[in-house]
Amino acid sequence: MAHNNIITQSALEPIKTWEAQIAENLVSHANATLSKAHGWELIVLPHPYYVAGNDVSVYQDSNGDLVGTYMVRLTSNNVSYYAPINISTLAGQDPLTGVQSTAGAVQGQGGTAWVTDFSTEAQANLIATITTLLLPHTLLSHWEAHTGAVYSILPQVVYDSAGHVVGNYVAKIVYKSQELLLPCDTRLGGPLQPPRNTVLTCDTPFVYIPGGAGNNCNVHFVATATGTLPITYLYEYSAASTGPWNPVTAPSFSPPGWGSIACTITGNLLNITSVNPGSDSTRYVYIRCTVTNAAGTGISNSIYFGAHDATGSWIVYAAHEQAPFSRSEMLRLYKLRLWSLKNHNADTAVYMGRVGNQLVRRMKDQGFDFTQLTPEIQGFLGGELPYEERFARFKTMVLRCFGEFWPDCPNELVQDGLNACHVDRR
Repeated sequence: MAHNNIITQSALEPIKTWEAQIAENLVSHANATLSKAHGWELIVLPHPYYVAGNDVSVYQDSNGDLVGTYMVRLTSNNVSYYAPINISTLAGQDPLTGVQSTAGAVQGQGGTAWVTDFSTEAQANLIATITTLLLPHTLLSHWEAHTGAVYSILPQVVYDSAGHVVGNYVAKIVYKSQELLLPCDTRLGGPLQPPRNTVLTCDTPFVYIPGGAGNNCNVHFVATATGTLPITYLYEYSAASTGPWNPVTAPSFSPPGWGSIACTITGNLLNITSVNPGSDSTRYVYIRCTVTNAAGTGISNSIYFGAHDATGSWIVYAAHEQAPFSRSEMLRLYKLRLWSLKNHNADTAVYMGRVGNQLVRRMKDQGFDFTQLTPEIQGFLGGELPYEERFARFKTMVLRCFGEFWPDCPNELVQDGLNACHVDRR
């Protein structure tokens, strides 16, 4: 006959209480999805970490290329990691177990004691197991209770075939004795993305200030870039395309040779509000933008910006002052000027510089109607003429004006031009 023990109801009360709590915890655990129970969570946006304007609803690599249309959060040692995934429409097992909670209050057996073969040693072992293993286990969060045995997170940069960073960590998952490595990152949305696609645009790369109208203008430089927000924008200027570069400062900055340039800077917008080209009346400067975020720096293209203060100007702008050209014609004039400075610098410096200004003043003093030149100017600006021919026609027109209004101009280039073109002198 088996030896029976008498154990009082009060001695079993802690065990019954613990069992009830464990049962409730396990039912809740079983009814959760397997991923949640083991520290995995599908990210559904808008997420609490979502930043307006920075689309982290998908997982992207360091170049902004799409890696996963969804993300899963892996939690390890109180740190969240995000891995790219794509949800499949293929049939799979229902993630819910279907287990329903039936745990309730523990029913007493009545009386004050049980007659049982459950020994006091077994009671002590059960109490020890419950208090040191099962109860603490069910009181832990899901990831604390399970992730240590299911996977681990290792710091390791993962690149794709294009050299872009896919993740700065790997999750090592053990599945049927095989180790699976899943790239992931601590940042929601994937690794930090350095600035890229950095582009600078300008709505008016050359401004003309009519005589007597002051130096006011309204020129917009806009820098755009993609990458991880926030992004900061620093505008810079230089006398040459190769630098050195200096920061553009508001309310004004003074490139070499310029009087000053007044401006405002708001985020990625540089607004030039006034120009003072200085003693030479016409000046140019290179402007670019450096963009920076937590992942790195990007540099935009540079734009050659110029200004002409027509307080008595060269011939084309004198005609524009009396009968304004269209915006497209003004842009063609600007491009012709750049080309001329590069390919015929000496002649351009004379015809479009101080000597040209003096010619215009003489013509104005004699009451010349500059609109007479408008059809000729539009002729060499229009069509698809090569720049060499455009400049040749412009030069012929200017020399003809020199021959009529200032034939004894002491400038050697002017005299050489008059002689070479056999211009009539009056």
